[in-house]
Amino acid sequence: MYKFLMASTCAPDAGESCTRPQGADAGAGREITEDCWWMPSIQTGPDQNGLALGLRALPGSIIVDASAKRYMNKARSYMATGKIMYKHGAANERHWLIMDGRFLKRYMFAELSQKSIRNQMLKSGFLQRTDSVSDLAAKCGIDPAILQNTIDRFNSFARHGVDEDFRRI
Repeated sequence: MYKFLMASTCAPDAGESCTRPQGADAGAGREITEDCWWMPSIQTGPDQNGLALGLRALPGSIIVDASAKRYMNKARSYMATGKIMYKHGAANERHWLIMDGRFLKRYMFAELSQKSIRNQMLKSGFLQRTDSVSDLAAKCGIDPAILQNTIDRFNSFARHGVDEDFRRI
């Protein structure tokens, strides 16, 4: 049985998944269009994404960037989370939603709860599973020592009930 899972998270490019071009073709104005409807997602296949709305905020998971560090309170609204992910580079590099082995047993995560999709994600590398943090980091191309430190620090916050980095409660 695996202890850890990592799912690749993503944020679309500024023009991707955006209705601006279609709106302009229909004659819509372009004023006040510097923002989007932001939603964090996980990549389930080369051209497929699944939404990671509320479940990403539940116990047993954290989001890290390509340097293996947390960079936000992932329990914020999906709009705030998606926007922060985009500004932090998730459109250009892989960020990871790390879950412990109990996460899937406790919570229904639409994409990861379906065995066929989970197997597809494992095969394509968008989902990794291992028995150790160092193996997980190696599979995901991130520094094992930094990832271990990030997880240890977050777990300490969880034990004490105070997120000293991002004030998550």
